[in-house]
Amino acid sequence: MTYVGRFAPSPSGPLHAGSLVAALASWLDARAHGGRWLLRMEDVDTPRTVPGAADAIMAQLDALGLHWDGGVMWQSQRNAAYQAALDEVGTVYEEKFATIKADPAARKRVQDEKNQDTEDHFLHKLDTLLTPAQKDAMTKAAEEEQRRGAASPKKPVK
Repeated sequence: MTYVGRFAPSPSGPLHAGSLVAALASWLDARAHGGRWLLRMEDVDTPRTVPGAADAIMAQLDALGLHWDGGVMWQSQRNAAYQAALDEVGTVYEEKFATIKADPAARKRVQDEKNQDTEDHFLHKLDTLLTPAQKDAMTKAAEEEQRRGAASPKKPVK
């Protein structure tokens, strides 16, 4: 699989330093991976689009040696492609949803996966926030709770 990087400025004026850094980083990454680098103009916010800004952006990139592969993609000209992708995703989603809705076991699997994803995310986040001493204390407390729980029946919560 070929690596593809891209830079997608909004043609609302010339590139500022932050945009140039982002473009350079993206270009370097694509070239370091032996990949392609694409330029896509985010020209869908027409009230903010400034006439001539896209040409100025391309001239800036060209002057810096940041040459893109292939032609420039214009967001405003890709509506049909986006609609086709949404239609495909919608069809796949509807088929998957119908299958899950009709099958109680499938519904349970989806819910179990959702619960596990939530628990895994929480545990990972917790793991990144706790110090080693806090982790040890929590482990010991959980082990103690398990020992006590195994020794005595659980009482109902009132």
